[in-house]
Amino acid sequence: MQAEALISARVAPGKEEAGAKYSYYFDHREGWARIPAHRALALLRAAKEEIVTLDIAPDPDTGAPRAVATVAAAIGIHGDAPGDRWLRDAAAWTWRRHDGASVGLAGLNLGVIGLTGHAVLPPGTLGVLHQILSVLHLQAGGFWIGSLPFVLTLLGKPGETKLLKRLSVVGHVAVATVLLTGLAKTAIIQTSRPVFDPSVTWSLLLGIKILAVLTMTALALRNRYRLVPMGDAGLAALRSGTLAEIVLSVAVLSLISLLATLSPFAS
Repeated sequence: MQAEALISARVAPGKEEAGAKYSYYFDHREGWARIPAHRALALLRAAKEEIVTLDIAPDPDTGAPRAVATVAAAIGIHGDAPGDRWLRDAAAWTWRRHDGASVGLAGLNLGVIGLTGHAVLPPGTLGVLHQILSVLHLQAGGFWIGSLPFVLTLLGKPGETKLLKRLSVVGHVAVATVLLTGLAKTAIIQTSRPVFDPSVTWSLLLGIKILAVLTMTALALRNRYRLVPMGDAGLAALRSGTLAEIVLSVAVLSLISLLATLSPFAS
């Protein structure tokens, strides 16, 4: 990848005048391994000032065929029979859609888990509604938790503020979906028996989970609206806050695993 990939720069919309001194890089592409140090530094400065966006990817003309050949060789496609051609086409699709396919399969996997239902799933219409809410709850939570390591790796990189703000738009939807579907799911179970019964282990664990999720929400709001606008001055605190969210998310996942083995109706 590093030996043959291309680094590309494009001017950000509306930044032509403010970034006039970087005009040479408004539509620039060259080999990653061959780029001189002074041009690499200029590109990084332009990206940090949010004048250009950077992308590193294989050559669109030669990189994709080589990647397909690598995948085909790895799974043992050597002939030219109809089956071999079909497998090569599948390898090409895998390369072209690898990011989208991974996200789609992960979302599908979470959705299937939600459709299996809990042991306390109520019958009838409420049961169907509970399953729908479970699918939405799991997929939104999966996006929220899954994005945290990416955010952590993004911190300190050129253009981080702009990317974090764009990511937060979807993040707001995910967090709101987690909270609203969680409340609705709890309300459905509440119709059968009061959920918050201190004598029931399930209730205590649910309370701890809710507290952890609310703490994650508070951290996310602090990170987005207080620390991100501070830029480099808030970087250390932003990194600590994101790490705290990751730790809490592990605790939440552990609690979910325990809750799945218990019944809120047990005395």
